[in-house]
This record gives sequence, structure tokens and C-alpha cells, in this order.
Amino acid sequence: MDPRRRRAELFGYRLILWACSLAAMLVGLPSAFAEDDTPLLCILRPKQRGLSVRDVALLDATVSRWLRQTGRLATSARERDLIIDQEGLGGCYDESCLDRIGRMLQVQRVVAYRVYAQPSAAGGARDSALPDHPSDEEPAPTGEHWRQFTIRVSVHNVEAGARGGEAEAACAQCSLQQAAGLLSRALTEAAQGDIARPRGRLQVTSVPPGATVVIDGIETETTPYDRPLFVGQHEITLRRPGFRSHVVQIELGPTPCITTSRWNLPSFHHSLVSPRRPCCGRSMRDSR
Repeated sequence: MDPRRRRAELFGYRLILWACSLAAMLVGLPSAFAEDDTPLLCILRPKQRGLSVRDVALLDATVSRWLRQTGRLATSARERDLIIDQEGLGGCYDESCLDRIGRMLQVQRVVAYRVYAQPSAAGGARDSALPDHPSDEEPAPTGEHWRQFTIRVSVHNVEAGARGGEAEAACAQCSLQQAAGLLSRALTEAAQGDIARPRGRLQVTSVPPGATVVIDGIETETTPYDRPLFVGQHEITLRRPGFRSHVVQIELGPTPCITTSRWNLPSFHHSLVSPRRPCCGRSMRDSR
């Protein structure tokens, strides 16, 4: 066989194999992304007291390690700080601020944590959750001293527009390294609480559309509205320029609850249509 023809055939075989491999990889991509439902997080700067710059850097490293160990992803600190500075939301940790930050960054969860430290009182009670906690007489590690730490972590679920999970930890006498371990455990507990919290679904329409839906004091989206919501009691407010605000109380169950509010011009009269499904547990109360 002519060597040139042989080389051409081999090249053709290799090209076919390469094309088949590429096709298989492209076909596999959608399923891989579909199975990956890990939410994108935004980790806020810690609200802290009694910590040095070095202490905060160690806690930041603890959070980064927790993200890697749990396979979670987070937005960059630069992108986070840019949005917060532009919107003037620095230092605001209430749910409405966290929800706004999450929507602007297009993340699914916003994690806020607080670490307060103060000198440990002599003979203070030790945290039983720290099996390696030193005795009162044992000196602190080199360069450190025993302190009292109070840690709180909250996870705001942007999709549901509410706090999904939270956790607290405290240590009356421990080192910064041990406090970092408590922070890591609190992050895991708060994240698991968010995952385990039962959800229903709220659907709201209005005539005319475009009314802002406010859930428990947090502005979300406009009607037509269809999003998950945590099971339980909620106050739903509809607002639209030129109309009176409309408020109802609902108790959402674990099945979709459809709420329809009709706005009639020009009298500004509005009425609430009963749920289409008996899924709310209790009837709605019109609070106009």
C-alpha cells in the first residue's frame, strides 16, 4: 500500500475517534450540570468585635477551607464588595439587605456570620464540644491567649426570600484555632438547616399585573409571581402605584398554594379570590 495513502487513512481514523469523543463529552455535559444543584454562595465580611486583622484573616481562611471541603462555590470578595459599596449596603445584615445583595449578585444563598471575642474569665466553663480543650492551668499556644468567643451563622435563602438556616456556638475559654473549628461546624449546621427546611410554593397573580410582592416585609418580584417559599405563616403584601396596598395572612403548606389578587380600576377596589387548592392549611385573611 502506498505510504501516503496509509497515512491518510490513519489520519481519517484518528479524526473520527476524536469527533466521537468530543460528541460524547458534549452529550454528557447537560446531565452533569443538571445533577449539580450546589447553590452559589455569597459570604459576607464577618461582623466582628475584639478581633485583630490577623484573627479575621484566619477566619477567612477557615471559611475558604470549609467551601473547598464541602464542594461549595462562592462569589469573589472583589465582586461582592463592589456591589455592596455601589448599593450602600455595607454593614447591613438584616434579611432585606441580604436578599437584595443576593439578587444583585445572582446567587442562591447569602451567608452572614458574626464572631465576638473578649478576654476569658479565669476559671470559666469550658466548651464540652471541644474534647481537646486545655485545662485551666495549661498555658495558651505561643502567640495566643484564651478568649471567650460567641459565634453566629445565618444562611439567607434568596430563592425563598427568607432565612433558611442558622447556628450558634460559644466557648468560654478557647484559642482562636478552636474558635475557627467552631465556626466551621456552625457553617455546616446552618447550611444543613437550610437544606432540611420544608418548602411549599407560592403563586400570585394580579389584575393588572406588575404589583410588587412583599413577603414578611421583604420586597421580592412583581406579579405574576411563582417561587418557592418556606412552609409556615407569612404576611403577603401587594403594592402597585395608583392602588391601595393589599395585605393577606397565609399559612403555607408543603404543596403549591395559589393566591390571586384582582385590582379593579378606577375605584381602587381590590378583592382576594380564594385559593384554588385547599393547600394553605387555613383560609386567608384579608387585612385591608
